[in-house]
Amino acid sequence: MKSEYLGKEFYSNVRWFEPDADKIRKMRFGIVIACIMLSFAILFTFTVLYYENLQPEDKLLIGIFSPIWILYIAQLINTYKIMENRLGFDGEMVYLRDYNGKIWKGKPSELVYSGKLLAGGNIFIIYIKDKHFNPFYPPEIMREIDRILSKAVKMNPLKFELSYVIKHGNLTTRLFMLYLSFALISGTVVLLLKHFAK
Repeated sequence: MKSEYLGKEFYSNVRWFEPDADKIRKMRFGIVIACIMLSFAILFTFTVLYYENLQPEDKLLIGIFSPIWILYIAQLINTYKIMENRLGFDGEMVYLRDYNGKIWKGKPSELVYSGKLLAGGNIFIIYIKDKHFNPFYPPEIMREIDRILSKAVKMNPLKFELSYVIKHGNLTTRLFMLYLSFALISGTVVLLLKHFAK
């Protein structure tokens, strides 16, 4: 069930879990740096396309894969925004609030999560419980979230991305996932044709 955000008074009985502020600051800084570096990479790619005397199939390959970087920047910006999303709990029901103030309300068993994200409806919350990354929430909050997620549906990251994210993610996420699949298939075909044309 989804509903509009009606103000803090309406949800005064909900405890909203706040992530580690230092973790958010570092992740956002990393996203900004990544976007700047990718922008330079895109500029370099188009410079090479314009000035270098490349074979037609090489230009085609670069043309196929270049939009991935543009879509990836959009995806990084989307991740930056998702850091504003919050998870709440009133002792019985779970609430997910997105950065626009919209709220999804449901039972813990309706949540879906992987190692880095949890979701309800089309609202995603950065979770991060992975041995390769520092937790997104302080330890005491992570324990409370773990109790809530003990009733939720757990998916491996690949299944989560290929099924739930493509179905429920926003337009930017869907375009990125679909175009990435298209580019990998098209790029493989071009490379095979180039190989057998020799």
